[in-house]
Amino acid sequence: MEFAQVLIGKKENPREMSGAVAGEHANHLKGLFNSVPFLVVATVASRLPFLALGYGADGDAWRVARSAKTLWHDGIYAPSRFPGFPLYEMINAPIIGPGGSLASNIATLIVFILAVLLFREIVRRMQIPSGNILVWTFAFMPILWKNSTSTMDYI
Repeated sequence: MEFAQVLIGKKENPREMSGAVAGEHANHLKGLFNSVPFLVVATVASRLPFLALGYGADGDAWRVARSAKTLWHDGIYAPSRFPGFPLYEMINAPIIGPGGSLASNIATLIVFILAVLLFREIVRRMQIPSGNILVWTFAFMPILWKNSTSTMDYI
């Protein structure tokens, strides 16, 4: 109740809130950050601007895309780089062929979301104290952020 009074302006200093109200607010935030839907939505939303920027900054990603397109449209496997990565290129062919870079980047993001959820489950089962911090750090680690929005086999 005191927190609501701060919000509507009846109390000017938020430090005047009782410990119970502050604790209730902290528990609400803790619950929010424990929420799987919130984790997934925050992760996806933070990457949306990067999904339509092509196959990625690595030239190998563009070569994988060319190999996948050739396989899809012509039925001929041409390795993206030697010795080739046929499994990854074959998996990408039905994604890149009709859908282009946006579809393949979305597919990479989906695989990354699955990795985050798997990591969350591992942390939960191991009962790691403050495990949520680890999960959120994993989800927003810069190198994984970049690689979860490009067409490469890093994720």
